[in-house]
Amino acid sequence: MRVILLITMLTLSSGVIADDGFAKKLFEARCTSCHQLPEPSMLNARQWKLVLQTMQTRMQHKEMTPLNEDEIELIHGYLVSQSQ
Repeated sequence: MRVILLITMLTLSSGVIADDGFAKKLFEARCTSCHQLPEPSMLNARQWKLVLQTMQTRMQHKEMTPLNEDEIELIHGYLVSQSQ
């Protein structure tokens, strides 16, 4: 988990724009730590934003490291790109 966070921070801080492959891996790594992956096409952009906010709250209640803003945007962008 720490490796993923480190890679995320290094990638974002270096100005490299993450592609869908990186966003997909981040989505898979962070979300499967608690549950099975949902199908991206099941919700629209607004709904995914609400789901991500809800997951942030749940992670905090479980004393897990929540997603940072960059991770939220990457995962949201990936989910939206796959839901169209």
